[in-house]
Amino acid sequence: MACSTFASPEATVPTLSADVRRFGVFNAHGCFACGSCTTVCDLASDAASFPRRPMQSVVLGLKESVLRGLDPWLCHDCGDCSTTCPRDAEPRQSMATLRRYLTAEYDWTGLSGRILRSAAFEIMALSTAALAVLALIIWYHLTIVRLDLETFRSTPMGIDHMFPRIVYFTTAVFLIPAFFMLSNIYRMHRLTMRSAAIPFRFYAAEAKALVVNTLAHLEILKCAAADRRKKWTMHWMMAAGCVLLVFVQFFFLRWFQTDKIYPL
Repeated sequence: MACSTFASPEATVPTLSADVRRFGVFNAHGCFACGSCTTVCDLASDAASFPRRPMQSVVLGLKESVLRGLDPWLCHDCGDCSTTCPRDAEPRQSMATLRRYLTAEYDWTGLSGRILRSAAFEIMALSTAALAVLALIIWYHLTIVRLDLETFRSTPMGIDHMFPRIVYFTTAVFLIPAFFMLSNIYRMHRLTMRSAAIPFRFYAAEAKALVVNTLAHLEILKCAAADRRKKWTMHWMMAAGCVLLVFVQFFFLRWFQTDKIYPL
């Protein structure tokens, strides 16, 4: 006799809504699932019915579904869903809060979660980083340059003597965060794709779409807002400026860190 095999139901986490609300405003309990937010969103589709689906998953305590879902990352924060919502449930803010929650879940160190939940911890983290840099500057001048403390405190000097070593310091400043970012990307991939065995050829087939959307950010232009081109231009220029800054500092620091006047 043949028997059918059914997938086991997903376990619920009763505290999921409270856990998400620790990261900001999340008014999903005021939502009665009318679907107006999803209908008005030009980026939503049958495959990605946000904001409604991820918000309802949180209300139902379906943490595994929330972790697997990529819908919150498709949102461009235009705000049309909040404008349309008849219950003033602020799905726009709920999606932003959900992204912060997911960021904390992807981070294996746990630091981002504490920073995103607590303004005091964020200030403490920034202060700690600033003090660490100050301590490194003092250590460098007293140990490497071999200045005594009084000379270091009272003598103004340029930074040209630091140029040869700044390159290595800057490289470390970029590579250390890059390690954490890439390891968290790997963890995000594991959480979102753990139930699907996707052949490599499909990743290769989508490589072009990855490059095009990374460079052009074309999804923003799908929004129906009248100022979508202005938003796209501002978003693209901000992203391009950040990438250019990283590129210049990481690959061309030796060329730019000089007191010489280049003819160019």
